Amino acid sequence: MTQLFWAKDKVWLMLLVNVLSSIVSRYIEKCFGKECLNTILSDYGVKLFSKNRHRERVCLIPKSVSTIVSIDLININVVAVGIIIGWIEKNSVFIPSTHLFNMVREKGFSIGCSIVAKQHGVKAFLYGRDLLALSVERFLYPVEKDMYVAVLDSEDMSVIGIGKLVIDPSDLGKLLSEGKILAPVVKNVFDLGILLRDEEYV
Repeated sequence: MTQLFWAKDKVWLMLLVNVLSSIVSRYIEKCFGKECLNTILSDYGVKLFSKNRHRERVCLIPKSVSTIVSIDLININVVAVGIIIGWIEKNSVFIPSTHLFNMVREKGFSIGCSIVAKQHGVKAFLYGRDLLALSVERFLYPVEKDMYVAVLDSEDMSVIGIGKLVIDPSDLGKLLSEGKILAPVVKNVFDLGILLRDEEYV
């Protein structure tokens, strides 16, 4: 009987992992393209590790070592392994990490789902503040309201953090023309500065 329950739990867990992995795959395909997704999936295995009751860490493990790693992880409480490319919230929403965008660029693909920030906006964002209308240089599509996006430094196009787009991109011009230059455009979810402010964040 115990083995039967264990088998059912294992099947349920595998189904859950597949569903969550598909959420990640859809985000990658939408932001970076099908070819990028296929390249990542051919090189890496996707593993989920619980951060807390409300969030799962999504990690990529090179397939060349994934079998060895899986064996070594049995009966061990693991925080993360490989490259943390994001988190999945309890409501099945994927929040990407800066590592994902950097990896995609390193593999030679163009990145979308991003906002390029002006220099004064970069400094403010790295201190944990939201990105305001006057600090947006341009959008790298696809982007849409309520999407989690990368924030890029306009000087060198490096990824400085992740935020949630809180306006429709087409409304930016209207906000600026109406003088609402301090209206939040991207809500700061995390930035590279948080690694210094809160070492337990990741």
